[in-house]
Amino acid sequence: MIRLLLTTLICTFTLPAQQPVKSDSSLFDFWIGEWELSWKDPDGTTASGKNSITKILDGTVIREHFEALTGQSKGFKGESVSLLDQRTGEWKQTWVDNQYSYLPFTGGDEKSGERFFAQEFIGKKGFLVKQKMVFRSITKNSFTWDWMNSLDSGKTWITNWSINYMRKK
Repeated sequence: MIRLLLTTLICTFTLPAQQPVKSDSSLFDFWIGEWELSWKDPDGTTASGKNSITKILDGTVIREHFEALTGQSKGFKGESVSLLDQRTGEWKQTWVDNQYSYLPFTGGDEKSGERFFAQEFIGKKGFLVKQKMVFRSITKNSFTWDWMNSLDSGKTWITNWSINYMRKK
């Protein structure tokens, strides 16, 4: 009986070997570094923050530490971990913050060349909500990050938050 139980457990928890999907794991390397952030609050005033992006776990995971320093979001803090899933070739990100958010994203490179992470869920009123964050206008020392929502299955997008990143010197 014990032998049968052990055999069942071993077979249950042993995953078959899978060949990794060949994909570009450097897609988000532009993001690595120390960043000074600025954005416009809804009242038109300029707010600021900082973001520290590092690679961890032998360079396979990107870790983010975000903090809003001024403005209406002052005190808002969040962290994410992102990685390229070698089984599927798809980027994954998990975001958590001090407002009790937990957001799972998938992402990659859109045809336009913009990098993104996206998620979708059924909202409180029973309709589909799509969300995405898009990294655009990327240079060595700057880029823009947009947080966007769509309530019509992605036909139209509304930008809720646009942050300008400048690399710290």
